[in-house]
Parts: sequence; structure tokens; C-alpha cells
Amino acid sequence: MSDIKAKIAALNEIVDELETAESLYERAALFAASRTLIGDLLSDERLNGYAKEKAVELRWHIGAALGFDETNGQTPEQHRVWAMGSLGTLESVFDNVPHVDSLTELQRFQDVQSGINEGLLRVTQSLSVALINLCTLEEAGVIQDLLASISANADNAEFLGSDGIEAFKEVVAETMNTITEAANAKRTG
Repeated sequence: MSDIKAKIAALNEIVDELETAESLYERAALFAASRTLIGDLLSDERLNGYAKEKAVELRWHIGAALGFDETNGQTPEQHRVWAMGSLGTLESVFDNVPHVDSLTELQRFQDVQSGINEGLLRVTQSLSVALINLCTLEEAGVIQDLLASISANADNAEFLGSDGIEAFKEVVAETMNTITEAANAKRTG
């Protein structure tokens, strides 16, 4: 993740220069550099949704401070201050992200995450069976419809990352299968 640290350090330098950039060339150079760095951060799946939200805010404040984005009636200095705040939050969020420096550690992390996902699936399935036993078949259908809706909207949960979204959809699909099996057993039982 040292590449993320390097990008954040470069963005710190850009934010420091916002106050002194006067010519169109200087402002355009800072704007272009910030857009590239922030674009890289936004496409990095290692950062969570909150960090990416702060990166988007930072992009806007830098653009507004340089005169290349909507200011909403605020001064460039105010946007510079807000950019410093967004960058500080982004930096602190990054500092709280676990750093994985080797493939072995990454594999261990993925194994733990896989175990957590498996445990979550088992708990969800057990709760589903218990829930079906406590409700009517019509209520079970409503629960399945709700789960289908949640699964369909999971693509909007960027903070999960693409692997997390797929794992979430798998858990929802398995849970729906468990509910169907429990409901069928209830019908025949």
C-alpha cells in the first residue's frame, strides 16, 4: 500500500500549492495531477467506500479552489481548507486500513475473510430456518422478495469491493435456497 501513501503525500503537496498557484498553467498542472492521483485512488479496491467518498470530496474542493469546478459561492481559500480536511480524513482512514506487505499475509487475510463469509452463511441459514418456522408461508415469500431486492441492489454497495459484492450475493442466494427448502418442508410437514 505504499503506492497509496505516495499518492496521498503527492496530494498533500498539491493542496499546499493551491494557495500560491496563480497562472493558468500552474493551476491546470495542479488540477490535472490531482485528477490523475485521485482517479487512481478511486479505482483502487483496497480503499473502502468512506475513503473513496473523501477522495471524491477532495477532487471537487481542489477543482473549485483552482477555478475549474463549481464553487457553490465559496472562496478558493474556503475550498482549500475543505480540501485539507478531506485529505486529512482520507489519510487517517488509510492509516487505519490493515496493511498487507506480503503474499503470505494476503493469503492469510483472504482465508480469514473466507472463513468469516462461511460462518456468516451458516448463521444466516440457521436464522432463516428458525424464521420460517415462526412465520406463515406468505411471510416467507415476502422475506424472499426482500432478499432478492437486496441482492439486486448489492452492486451499489461499492464499499464491499467487487469480490465482496459477489460474496454477498452468494450468501443471499444460499439464504434464499434455505428459506425455500424450509418453506417446502413446512408445506409438506
